[in-house]
Amino acid sequence: EAAQLAVQKKKRKVNRQQQQRVAQELAQQAARLAAQTIASPEVAKNLLLSMALVRINPRSAPEQLPSPGTAIVDGFFWGTYPPLETLLRNHMREYYELSVTKCQSKLQQEFNNNLTIQIRREASKHGWTFASNFNDKVLRDRIR
Repeated sequence: EAAQLAVQKKKRKVNRQQQQRVAQELAQQAARLAAQTIASPEVAKNLLLSMALVRINPRSAPEQLPSPGTAIVDGFFWGTYPPLETLLRNHMREYYELSVTKCQSKLQQEFNNNLTIQIRREASKHGWTFASNFNDKVLRDRIR
């Protein structure tokens, strides 16, 4: 029995050492990728997009939607209004692509204005309104 315990202890030690080597290799690989990301704005923007597209909202969705007549105020959480968050997420890739490739262009402005209209339309379908001081500029800022 003592021999079995010694063998098990040795296996645990070898396993721990192997896990430490794997962790060290992953950390070194991550450090190299981080350096490449820092050195290239293009890589950094693509990393941001990739992370945003796979991100899962840590807040759980509300059990029910806000009632019709709810006024959406500046600083609202997109997750409180799942149909609006879905619309935003569905356009996220195009939004980021335009911000990377056509920043400040007429095409990007048209896209942003169109997305603003779609969000207002979707809110209206649910009977939600935007607070009186929540103009299109404020909404475009919230989209960003």
